[in-house]
Amino acid sequence: MILESYKQLMSTSEYICELRNVSKVINTTQILSDVNLNIRKGRVTALLGPNGAGKTTTIRIILSLLRPSSGEVFVFGKELKKNATQIRGNIGLLPQRNAGYKQLTALDNLKFILKLNNIDFKDIEDELIAMLERLNLMEVANKQFGKLSGGEARALGFIRAVLIGKQFLILDEPTTGLDIARAVEIRKIIQEEVNSGKSVLMSSHVITDLEELAQDIIILKKGRVIKFGDREEIQTHFSPGGKLEDAIVKAFMED
Repeated sequence: MILESYKQLMSTSEYICELRNVSKVINTTQILSDVNLNIRKGRVTALLGPNGAGKTTTIRIILSLLRPSSGEVFVFGKELKKNATQIRGNIGLLPQRNAGYKQLTALDNLKFILKLNNIDFKDIEDELIAMLERLNLMEVANKQFGKLSGGEARALGFIRAVLIGKQFLILDEPTTGLDIARAVEIRKIIQEEVNSGKSVLMSSHVITDLEELAQDIIILKKGRVIKFGDREEIQTHFSPGGKLEDAIVKAFMED
C-alpha cells in the first residue's frame, strides 16, 4: 500500500523537496524569512544552524505539521498543501525526542506504527529483524518501550524511520545519545540507504555525522539561509584549507 502511494507521488524532478520563498510567523515573531531550499535526490543534506535558527520549524513545515505563512513547498515534486496526508505518510521521520507507547514492547511499537502506515509486517519482517540484530536490539525486542534506555529507544526510532521512508528520511539528531557501536552502525545504515537511492535530510550537532555523511549543507541563521552548497563549497567559503568543524563554527558566528 505505502509503496503504491509513493509511486503515485513520483516525479522527474531532481529534487526530493523544495521550499520556495517560505516564511513563517508565529505569534508576531518571524521564525523563517523567504527560505529557498532545493534538497537533491539520492544525497544526504545536513540542515545546520545555531539554536533558534529555524531548523525545527523548517522540518515541521516539510512534514505539513505547520503551514507556512507564505511561500510554497514541494515534496516528491508535488505541492505539499494539496497532497499533505499522502506525502507525510511516505516520509520516514526520526524526531528529536524519542517517542513510543510505554506499555507496549519495543517490537509491538514497531508493528503498530507500521500498521498505521499501511505496511504489512510480513513484507518487511526479514529487514526488520536484520536491523534489530545490527543495532543489538534483539534482546530488548520484547521489553516494554518505557523501560528501554535512551539509546535503545533512539535506535528503535531510527529503524521505524527507515522502514517507513521508502525514498525520503528526515533524521533529527540520529546518533545523539547512542553508544559508539550503535552510532557507527547507524551511520553505515544511512550510507547504505542513500546508496540504494534514498534521500536524507539530517540535522545533527555530531561532527562525525557531518564529516562521514553530509554531502550538501544548508546553514540557517535567524530564519534565513545564509549559505547552501556541497560540503567542499561550505568548507572553502567559511574556512579555506580548514576543517569542516571550523567552517561550521565560523558560519554560525558570521553576521
